[in-house]
Amino acid sequence: MVENQKPQIKVENLLKKFPVEKGFFKRVVGHIKAVNRLNFKIDMGEVLGLVGESGCGKTTLGQTILRAMEPDDGKIYFNFGNGELQNIMEMSKREFRSYRRYMQMIFQDPFSSLDPRKTILDIVGEPLKVNNIARGKELENRVREVVASAGLNVEHIRRFPHAFSGGQRQRIAIARALAPNPRFVVADEPVSALDVSVRAEILNLFKDLQEELELTILFIAHDLSVVRYISDRVAVMYVGKMVEIAETRELYFNPQHPYTEVLMSAIPVPDPRVDKERKILEGEVPSASNPPAGCYFHPRCEYSQDICQKQTPELEEIREDHYAACHFADKLTLRGVK
Repeated sequence: MVENQKPQIKVENLLKKFPVEKGFFKRVVGHIKAVNRLNFKIDMGEVLGLVGESGCGKTTLGQTILRAMEPDDGKIYFNFGNGELQNIMEMSKREFRSYRRYMQMIFQDPFSSLDPRKTILDIVGEPLKVNNIARGKELENRVREVVASAGLNVEHIRRFPHAFSGGQRQRIAIARALAPNPRFVVADEPVSALDVSVRAEILNLFKDLQEELELTILFIAHDLSVVRYISDRVAVMYVGKMVEIAETRELYFNPQHPYTEVLMSAIPVPDPRVDKERKILEGEVPSASNPPAGCYFHPRCEYSQDICQKQTPELEEIREDHYAACHFADKLTLRGVK
């Protein structure tokens, strides 16, 4: 766990919704709340893993924090190094532009996130140019430095992306994100498109760079084994809401939300002699445009009672630094990983 407990990012009441349009005139008939009034923080130098089913709002949350998508409501506080949290939602786009270098993103697909018409020198050097950090020889030296730290051959910086493998392209994407010396990085499924053997290399690279540069990372992934390996804490999302947040080992071995229990049961055990019982969810994931009343998870929850259908549970601290949004979190005995 991170010793320095000063927040790098603090999110309050964050909301991001998308209109649902109908008919020839595209009349707005509702909204999809992809990020639904979230409150959480990420400490400096911490890796927060973010998990949940496809479509639950993980990627939207990452892009909204960076203001790549403009939130509809809420506050996003960021520590730019002066010890104070500044609300970046109060900044104009022009004012925020000078701070954007401190917040970077690594995208899921290393094939589509790199411009095939540009060399590695151009790709990695672009954020240095855009943010007026370096030019000319100084820029090339910085590119060589960051490319080397990402585990690539500096002699190849004038090659184009098609000359590299998938793992090497993801290293290029990592180098591009690290070039302007950011304080916070959103890594959106950075290893899901890679072979298993390459995944291990990239994950080890992430850990090494995070410790060396003291980066704060929001690590979005589906693979729970990957999240367990790299994260200090883990947050679980369901239909736009945060349902549980805790230190990694605590969440994996002592889940406090029924949805987290189901996720833990899906982790495979690498031992053919172990007959593991897996929980199977009934029904479909609710629509974010028309979620059920009360707890969004209650139609699929085996522990559901009347109050779950009427009252929405708040994310509350169940035990020290362990938060869950469940009416019966302090009464249920749920099963974690073995």
